[in-house]
Amino acid sequence: MTPANEKFPRSLLAIMAFFSLLVIILPLVFWFRLDYYEVCPTCAREREVQDWLIPFTRTPYYTYTQIEDTPLTAELAKLHYVDQHQHHWLIIRGVGPGNDEIIGEGVRVAPGLITPAIAPFVELLHKYTDPETEAYWFARMTHPQQSDFVRKVAEQITTESFADGEAFRERLRALKSSERRLLIARWGRVYEPQERTPPRLLYQRTSR
Repeated sequence: MTPANEKFPRSLLAIMAFFSLLVIILPLVFWFRLDYYEVCPTCAREREVQDWLIPFTRTPYYTYTQIEDTPLTAELAKLHYVDQHQHHWLIIRGVGPGNDEIIGEGVRVAPGLITPAIAPFVELLHKYTDPETEAYWFARMTHPQQSDFVRKVAEQITTESFADGEAFRERLRALKSSERRLLIARWGRVYEPQERTPPRLLYQRTSR
């Protein structure tokens, strides 16, 4: 029998077919995947989610999740400002098949929850103000219109030092006034959230 007439062993053909199929399937497995981050507006925990999808569908056949505390989560626990609850996860951002960007409802409240300056801001509020003032800022941390307003105030005031509570409260009033003017200039009509005492994070949707 000449080499031209020889046939490949069936086992070798099977192996070649398997690897050929693998070359086709593996890119599909990694292509059809959702990767995104979520936040709980009650306790400020953050969750990473990976949904592995059945190709050409939005149906996951496997989901991986990992929950992490944010600095604000720890501060809320220390102050006993969070009650037992079921997480209400809001998608912040992520990517889908083909690197399609995912932007969720949580993107508008995340600045007031996961920004590093928020936790020390809450600590300062508790140290130098009263529960009503704390409640004012807590209500706005998770407000879609005003979350970024809180972030801007927090990032400025936490870089400064204060001789006493009165100095902090005076500076807080000044920052609140200036940033609120910018807030109104941006939104026009600003919806005021419900405040809760003792302070708690309370997510409230707006009509805008």
